[in-house]
Amino acid sequence: MESIFINGNLEDSEIEVLGKVSALNALGNILNKVNTVTLFKLQTYSNKFYPKKFEFLQLIYHDDKTNRISIKIEGNRLILKGNSIAFNILGDSLNNFFDDESQKNDHFHIDYYDGNDVLNPTNISLVFICL
Repeated sequence: MESIFINGNLEDSEIEVLGKVSALNALGNILNKVNTVTLFKLQTYSNKFYPKKFEFLQLIYHDDKTNRISIKIEGNRLILKGNSIAFNILGDSLNNFFDDESQKNDHFHIDYYDGNDVLNPTNISLVFICL
């Protein structure tokens, strides 16, 4: 997936997903259409605050009654797993937040907490950032 970068700081359990508005919107559109297992090759770059570089993003459609995304890390792969409702919630969040008025470093966090309607229980926080 061109122009999307994913780095992590696994000690702090935080993963950042970076891209220009067009790339983040493209990712949102892809999430809104997930209905199978899809693997994307990512570009990488070094970041001293997020030293873990993910080379792949894997989206796994899974008929899950929670309607939430599950996050898993396997080697250099970030795996997001969920049903169409879960992926639509995340895809719509990206498309609604990042628009023509978005500025560099505009971002939002997705964290798990009791009552959360986006993520299944996890200690991993996702941060989506505009480049």
